[in-house]
Amino acid sequence: PKDDIFEAGTTFCQELSSGVYERYSELDELIAKYAKNWSVDRMPTADRNLLRLALFELTYVDDTPAIVTINEIVQLAKTYGEAESPKFINGLLDNYYHAELKDAE
Repeated sequence: PKDDIFEAGTTFCQELSSGVYERYSELDELIAKYAKNWSVDRMPTADRNLLRLALFELTYVDDTPAIVTINEIVQLAKTYGEAESPKFINGLLDNYYHAELKDAE
């Protein structure tokens, strides 16, 4: 059972990382669209990568509820981002969710 959980987690991480890699430009366009007064290349590296990961998961992975994805990324931002990162990331993802996904659920 532990091996099954580990394998499932590994597979999920590989799906996320390869998906972000394959859709890198598209994800950056989404970040630019929803980042008010910020250019993607000026964002802290951790913020950019967390946003790419979250936007990929929100857009292309159907088995994780949006609120779970957003909460998990905000928690990672608290650990790996700067002081304002959690608020910034939460706001951007919330705007994306309401504009692009909420009606589709």
